[in-house]
Amino acid sequence: MVEKIAMTNGAVLTAHEATVQTVQVEIRVMKVGKKQVTMGLFRQLPRDILLDPETLQLRGVPWGHVRYWWDGDGSGYTSGAKVHVVWQLGEVLKRAIVYETPHGAALDALHRQHQMLVEDWAMLQVGRAEHVRTTSSASCDISLDQRIYRVTLPPDGPYVLTHYWGTHAPQGRGYSPDTQETAAARYAELLDARGLTGMTPQAVYAALTAVASERDAYKARWAKQWQVLSMLPQLFIAV
Repeated sequence: MVEKIAMTNGAVLTAHEATVQTVQVEIRVMKVGKKQVTMGLFRQLPRDILLDPETLQLRGVPWGHVRYWWDGDGSGYTSGAKVHVVWQLGEVLKRAIVYETPHGAALDALHRQHQMLVEDWAMLQVGRAEHVRTTSSASCDISLDQRIYRVTLPPDGPYVLTHYWGTHAPQGRGYSPDTQETAAARYAELLDARGLTGMTPQAVYAALTAVASERDAYKARWAKQWQVLSMLPQLFIAV
């Protein structure tokens, strides 16, 4: 007898027309000798840096990643995607936590250098500013002639002075208006202290553009390494 099965769309499927396909799935298991690595043993792997934050080169051979996290695993509170990579350095097996978002001293230094040049450019562009205060990565405030100016930093440039707030600072910013003479004197001292005496806005802007390009290139190289590491095979460990 041929059994008939009614389909939801009204069609009829007969038993001799149906087939079952078997799909082979490969599961990669971490082992020490003949024994599978357990969670406890995995936690004993020394944590070390795999992706060098300065050169963005791999310091060893990555094996794969393990989806296992615990309190105190070293991942901290950084948000965003991350992988727990098992890797080999010489004869030693280690673990590393790699984040999708680039971070580290090298990138931090580029961020600080970029922001410093933004402030330098803004000071030279305005001409007589006695104080610059960063408000975010996209803008900075400048106190000039008893007014507070906002310099905006559009991603595609050029960086321009867009507007100001009268004779009073925005609420919570804590500015005290100075006379024009005091502002000019303080401005000259600040230029000298920051090594900007004799500099032009165009020269600083060129340096600013160069640092921004270097920072973008760093992020792009990190993204390529992240793509490689995040595509490593998943390794399974025992409970």
